[in-house]
Amino acid sequence: TLVSSSPLCRLPHSAPLSSLPRQLPPSLSSSPHRHSASPQGLSLSLSITALLTASLLKAPKSLLTNTFSVRMGALLFDDIFRVERVNPDGKKFDKVTRIEARSEKCGMLMQLDVNTEIYPIDKEEKFLMALSTTLSLEGGQQSLADKFEYIMHGRLYKISDEPQAKTSDGGSGPGVKVEIYVSFGGLQMMLKGEPSHCAQFELDQRLFLLIRKLT
Repeated sequence: TLVSSSPLCRLPHSAPLSSLPRQLPPSLSSSPHRHSASPQGLSLSLSITALLTASLLKAPKSLLTNTFSVRMGALLFDDIFRVERVNPDGKKFDKVTRIEARSEKCGMLMQLDVNTEIYPIDKEEKFLMALSTTLSLEGGQQSLADKFEYIMHGRLYKISDEPQAKTSDGGSGPGVKVEIYVSFGGLQMMLKGEPSHCAQFELDQRLFLLIRKLT
């Protein structure tokens, strides 16, 4: 099992943290310092919280809860993804690849920075991805990490919603999408989809991202 990112960083010495990307491209760029306690920010946070809470009852069942005895409430999301694009904005770092993948069950879009020096991943590959607040399984005898190949630990620093698009006749387009941003010691993830699939995420959560390729 490969574990990456602070404070669980076990990257090779040839991959210093200074070589890892610190920013997303303009389409995804965001700073955790933008979460000030301004009235506008508070209002937005409350509206997003209400949106996610209302969607909680519609959240789909996990693929993993019937397989592993994960502590109740610890497993926030899991799905099977297929890599659609690799480095959509061009490759900027030798040891890091940004993948764009879509999930099969929930239709979530994800952009994720992967240290491909230690965990190569290519276009069209499928993998199981999970987000959990702990690696502990019920009973304490095993770790969820034993079931996966690549693991990162980081902090959720932004939750935002994407406004409804307007159609040509002035009507509303597809529903609101929620975007989740997590930093894993500089490696970034953006996860976007229906509010019902994001209901259990909260700002400043410490999360484990776990990946296992499917053959």
